[in-house]
Amino acid sequence: IDVSLTWMLQNTSDQDSSFNCSFSIDREAKSCRAPRQNEEIFAAMAFFNKMTYWSRKIRETMEHVASLTYTRGSYHSVKPESHVDINSINDDGVFVPVLPLFETPVEQSKESNALTSSSDSITPTMLISLGEQRDNEEMSPLLPIEDINKFLSEQCRSLSSALTKLEDSYPPSSAHTLISAAEASLVLLSHHICSIAEHYCNGVGYIEEMLRSQLVSAIGKEIRSEDFTEFILFHNRKLFKNEFVPKPFCHAIRRPEHYPDGVLSI
Repeated sequence: IDVSLTWMLQNTSDQDSSFNCSFSIDREAKSCRAPRQNEEIFAAMAFFNKMTYWSRKIRETMEHVASLTYTRGSYHSVKPESHVDINSINDDGVFVPVLPLFETPVEQSKESNALTSSSDSITPTMLISLGEQRDNEEMSPLLPIEDINKFLSEQCRSLSSALTKLEDSYPPSSAHTLISAAEASLVLLSHHICSIAEHYCNGVGYIEEMLRSQLVSAIGKEIRSEDFTEFILFHNRKLFKNEFVPKPFCHAIRRPEHYPDGVLSI
C-alpha cells in the first residue's frame, strides 16, 4: 500500500527550519476559469483523493488484523482495560485546520504594516511560512499567517492528546501483540488524513458556490439555456425588420392517418 507524495513536496520547501508553502493558482492561464476549475486545484484534489484512498486501505488492513487478533484470543495476557475495539477509534477530538475563512481587509498605516511584516518573519514557534508578501496582497481577505499557525498549533495539541490517550488504552509497541499503540495511532492518523482531505475539497467547493451565489445575486436570476434563446430572439428583433426576421425552422412531416414520420432534405 503506497501513495505518491510528489505533489505535496513540490508545493513545500524547507527553509530556515520552517515549511514554506509555495502553492498558487495561475490566474492568467487559459485553463483557469474559477476557484475550483483550474489545473492547480485539479491536481490538489487528485492528491487528496489518493491520500483518502490510501488512508482507508491502511485502516481496513489494521481492522482486518484486529479482527484476526480478537478471534484467536491474543489479548488474554493483556489487562482488561486494554481490550479496546480498534473500530471505535476516530478523530472527533482532533482539530482540522482546513477552513474556508475570510476576514474583511482593513487598510493599515505604514507603521502597522511594518509591525505586521516583522511579525510575519519566521520565528521558532511558527510551523509554516507563506513566503514574501506581494504588494497587491496587503488587502487580501485571507487570514494572517499568525492565525494559520495558531490553527496548526491547535491541531498538533489535539492530535498529541489523542495519541496519548491511545497509548494509555493499548499495549505498548514493545509488547508481542499484532495490535499495539503504534497500530492504533496509525488508524487515528488515517482518520485524520481523510478528515483533512474532506475539509479541503468541501472548502474549495464552498468558495466556488459562494462566488456563484454572488454572481446570481448580481444578475438577479440563474441563467439557463432557455434564457440565451430568448435573448437571441430579442436581439434579432432589434437587428432585423419584420419581413427579414429569421423564422423558426419547424416542419411536421406526416402522412395522412399516420404518426409524423418521413425524411426532410435541404
